[in-house]
Amino acid sequence: MGITRFMGFVLEDNGELFPLSETPNRRIEFIGNSITCGYGTEGNNKDERFKPDTENNCKSYAAILARAFSADAHFIAHSGKGLVRNYDDKKSVFDTHDTMPDAITAHSTVIRHKRGILAPGNRIVSSST
Repeated sequence: MGITRFMGFVLEDNGELFPLSETPNRRIEFIGNSITCGYGTEGNNKDERFKPDTENNCKSYAAILARAFSADAHFIAHSGKGLVRNYDDKKSVFDTHDTMPDAITAHSTVIRHKRGILAPGNRIVSSST
């Protein structure tokens, strides 16, 4: 949970780098909530309460779909965040602060484009389960 940053890696003295594999021609961006994150995919049963150990994005519908189409996938997803309100939110539906649109803005495609990351060929939005 949270933001992950790749800061680099260090090779051992006898380590070597391999050439990059070919980048897929297809790109899909997934925007969603729990189901896009893979909520519950590692749980023991359907009644198990949420914890980071029960969530695995690689087993989500989104990752499975990207693999089925041999596509490079990018995810903007957060369990509990909704388009107009968050899970168990007591605020008015007109107060959309801290919802997925805020998260999308914070991690927007504009920022990624400025960094030279290619735009997706397709965008899939999952608004609720």
